[in-house]
Amino acid sequence: MSGVIARRRARRLTAAELAAVILPAALAAPAIIVPRRLLYYRGRWNGPGDFAGQVLIEGRADARTWLDIQALLDGGWDGQPTTAMFGLTHLAGFGVGGSITVIPGSQTYTASGSQDIPNFNRYEGAVWASGGGGGGAITGSGATNGGAGNPSSFASTTPVAANGGGAGQVAISGNGGSSSGGTASGGDTNTTGGGGAAGTTSSGAGGTAPSGTGTLLGTLTGGTGGVARGSNATGDVGVAPGGGGSGGKDGTNDAGGGGAGGFALKLWATPGASGAPSAGATITITVGIAGTAGGGSSGRAGGAGGRGEVRTQWD
Repeated sequence: MSGVIARRRARRLTAAELAAVILPAALAAPAIIVPRRLLYYRGRWNGPGDFAGQVLIEGRADARTWLDIQALLDGGWDGQPTTAMFGLTHLAGFGVGGSITVIPGSQTYTASGSQDIPNFNRYEGAVWASGGGGGGAITGSGATNGGAGNPSSFASTTPVAANGGGAGQVAISGNGGSSSGGTASGGDTNTTGGGGAAGTTSSGAGGTAPSGTGTLLGTLTGGTGGVARGSNATGDVGVAPGGGGSGGKDGTNDAGGGGAGGFALKLWATPGASGAPSAGATITITVGIAGTAGGGSSGRAGGAGGRGEVRTQWD
């Protein structure tokens, strides 16, 4: 012998060999990540059933190192989940982006925080800002306006945000005026909250927050505004999310109610849509705290606004 050891060329696998190993392995171990060095792409993939000779294996590979072959399509894997190959509902990952499985879910935020964006096919978010507080009422000095509501948002590439409702107006000698609702932006639907009513002997109610219907989130109901309960009464707190507080009453003077927070609703129908959040990124969630109640002595203060809220859902 010449002493030269010839390198053996890797043999292309047949369709039967691939099917015999890949199908049971993918079913038994759907979340295994495959080392890239073990796998090489050759030729052109022409659809389900045409996977003979597409993968060459080098080194040691056992039944737990198989993957979804669609990850090796011409042009490269686009990073999106797929269950098309072999008709399976759970497939192995490819090691580029980790697991390719999408797990549908939802999250409701009643206080500010953050969200780690999961893998998704569609992602939807709804945002309510908080309502303004109702004004206080008293004959003479000492009553104060309510506090304005505060904004809510989730900071994707294109932020979706809503502004808080206006502050309820004080009643010192006469009735407090009306207040405006908060606006919204960045959504497919942007709705201004209801305004708080001016104080009268039968009014001073807080504004009601908008409702809407999401593709994924379904029916979304905003909070209602508070309504004062007769003379010499403290105004009612606005119902969350986003309702305005009502004004206080002192038998002579009736304070104005707080406005409701705005409402925005946004759906991204594909992961690559303009402004869509990116899987793996962390976004900031801001939830507006309630507008404060206007002061008024002897049980004649306004009611606080309803807090804001942010909801997200994906599939």
